[in-house]
Amino acid sequence: MSGCEEAFCATFIYGYNNSEERKTLWANLTKLKFPVKLWLILGDFNAVFNIEDRVGGNPITLSDTILQNWKKPMVARGLLAIYLKLMRLKHCLKIFNRDSIGDIGKTYQAAKDDFLEARLLAQAHPKDPTFLEKEKQATVMFLNQEKMYHSFLRQRSKISWLHKAGVIIDYFPKVVDHFVSHFRSYMGSRSLADSKLNLACIDQGPRLDLKQQIDLIQPFTNKEIKHAFFSIPDTKAPGADGFSGGFFKLFWDELGSEFCTAVNDFFATGFMPKELHSTLITLIPKHENPTRAVDYRPIACCTTLYKCISKLLCSRLAKVLPHLINQNQGAFIQGRSIAHNVMILQDLLKNYKRKNVSPRCAIKIDISKAYDTVSWDFMEDLLNAFNIPSRFVKWIMGCLRATSYSLVMNGRVQGGFKGEKGLRQGDPISPLLFVLIMEYLTRSLQLATSHSSFRYHPLCKGLKIINLCFADDLILFSKGSKSSVLVLKQVLEDFSLISGLHINSSKSQIYLGGVKSEEKQAIIDGFHLTEGTFPLKYLGVPLRPSKWKAGDCGIIVDKIKQRLHTWSSRHLSFAGKAQLIHSVLLGLRNYWMSIFVLPHSVTKEVEKLCRDFLWGLNGNRSRIHVASWEKVCLPKAYGGLGFKNGVKWNHSILAKYVWAISTKQDLLWVKWIDNIYLKSGRFWDYDLKSTKR
Repeated sequence: MSGCEEAFCATFIYGYNNSEERKTLWANLTKLKFPVKLWLILGDFNAVFNIEDRVGGNPITLSDTILQNWKKPMVARGLLAIYLKLMRLKHCLKIFNRDSIGDIGKTYQAAKDDFLEARLLAQAHPKDPTFLEKEKQATVMFLNQEKMYHSFLRQRSKISWLHKAGVIIDYFPKVVDHFVSHFRSYMGSRSLADSKLNLACIDQGPRLDLKQQIDLIQPFTNKEIKHAFFSIPDTKAPGADGFSGGFFKLFWDELGSEFCTAVNDFFATGFMPKELHSTLITLIPKHENPTRAVDYRPIACCTTLYKCISKLLCSRLAKVLPHLINQNQGAFIQGRSIAHNVMILQDLLKNYKRKNVSPRCAIKIDISKAYDTVSWDFMEDLLNAFNIPSRFVKWIMGCLRATSYSLVMNGRVQGGFKGEKGLRQGDPISPLLFVLIMEYLTRSLQLATSHSSFRYHPLCKGLKIINLCFADDLILFSKGSKSSVLVLKQVLEDFSLISGLHINSSKSQIYLGGVKSEEKQAIIDGFHLTEGTFPLKYLGVPLRPSKWKAGDCGIIVDKIKQRLHTWSSRHLSFAGKAQLIHSVLLGLRNYWMSIFVLPHSVTKEVEKLCRDFLWGLNGNRSRIHVASWEKVCLPKAYGGLGFKNGVKWNHSILAKYVWAISTKQDLLWVKWIDNIYLKSGRFWDYDLKSTKR
């Protein structure tokens, strides 16, 4: 070469059109070695230094990036292969975000400038289709970038205070250490429960038969697996891997068969990678102004793959639970209602303040850290005792054991420890497993009724009611005598030793009626509980022996006002307000209406609050209501918003109970009415005046 006195090598390149094949070219070039220092590379590389230099061709979409990355071979198999692909994809998406989206702030500002410029040109040339088309394109681009920018700001606002409050930053590590230490102390320490299961308690009720056992372990179909994935809302918080249910739904057509194969691999082997057990704990305050770690409830954010498997197990277990679980349990069993237990308890409390009534006792039990302290060994023994197939037990215990936790505090993952006991709040299967645990307690109590010292609560012997449950909300009943109450206490102590669950004495209370002062004090001292005062709050409803009055319903109005005060600082659209009224405010009202006939004054007050919220307030005065409440309550097909008229809806809800009684439905509350009031007679022949209590 002219002017070059040193020897050199020249390589002429024609790059592949395919990006994957070009990677092979780059690898080969790096391996080349020449005996000279100078190396000249010439040719058509079909590549650019920066993504911005690329012109023409089909744009590389996010879907293309994901599918190309996913199809790369993976040595692992089953769930582990899916997890590793997700982690590899996570890195790929970060690169895609950097190259395709870049600096969101700069991109947003550039799109805004282009939009303003295009709008000015369109206004200057209103009849020129070229400028009008450019304005249209610039508007679409600007709106898309604005949406992304606002989403970015919302995410960033979660942690911005960490960079501003220097004093808080210095103190924050100590707070984190305290919280991690607190939750590790009981979720990360092995349960001390070591007593053996009492099979005589299990004998108080049914076990699974052979057909039910076979049904539980039938192979899961692809249709069932797809339904489990698609039942996970897109808005549910993702687990430690960062992938929500929306990702699996979006790419189901391309990758669904691979997901199904991986899930079935777990059911074939019982093996789940420890990475899928990794659980993020979000802390939810139990009440306003929490000041201690104990004031927060740990909610588990599990990975989507784990939740799918858990939901599949739930779908099978839920089918056999009605056969196993006593009717006094009102939670998580299809066909049972939260209102039934409330109405039975309300009926039992009627005579507690009367004089010269037979002695009676009701004990409201609070279980300390109910889900978080369950012994895994007890859980496994209990499942086996109910004749649940060993393979199904292996699947469940495979979901429970090897759990690991990390806390999410102010948008950051903190700490990390291995779980040793407990059921995760947020795991789909946890409520069903806890119901089985409470069933063991119920059967233990039923066994204890054979003790010579025990006597039933008045009116309870016919149906052998000794307790009412709604998940971990527990009420015990007995005669108001020390001997009967001590039998209940002994059952609870034995239950604590075997299950790992303990009674919170400071939050548990005992209610006595018709009991003499000396006996009352002996009962209180023997159980080490304080005597409760009415109203007794059960499942959110205050219950008392006397007749309901409008003043007792003030809690409904107060809760609605509290919600409205929270929403007052938000800019809500008319449609948004309508949705909140329908799903939240009237939902709260409807719960109470499913139990009681609400006084008209309370119904009117609730509707007034809803009306004022819907149409808005001008200071302390309501704005003009464009339509009457009667028109607003019309169905949407007739021009209304579909709200329910309070009085009419109250009567409609309670009317379904008349139908349940008249058709003798298999419900504990219906049996209660039949046993106490109808005496096995017909509802339509019942005379209210003939009732003697």
